[in-house]
Amino acid sequence: MCTVPSPTLTLIDTFLKVTLLNDKELQKGTIYQPLSLSIEVFNKSENVIDSEITIEESDDFYVGGELKTYLALMPGEKYNFYYNVIPLQIGRLSFPR
Repeated sequence: MCTVPSPTLTLIDTFLKVTLLNDKELQKGTIYQPLSLSIEVFNKSENVIDSEITIEESDDFYVGGELKTYLALMPGEKYNFYYNVIPLQIGRLSFPR
């Protein structure tokens, strides 16, 4: 008789919560008109987290601002990033990652 081991499930616990703060405003953009992009990063852990925050440009938007930031987040600390983005096309666009 052959027994097959049951599959295991591995969960990845993320300690950083990233939130887009002004998504409603971004839905009403106009081509070639700057929009503000506000992102909040929150450290949910009890440890200091050294992190690198990187924004990758997309073909649909030009991003103005610092694209790579190194940051040490204290436990429970929130940090807000602000970028200016300019839509380069009309229709359904993909945000910078």
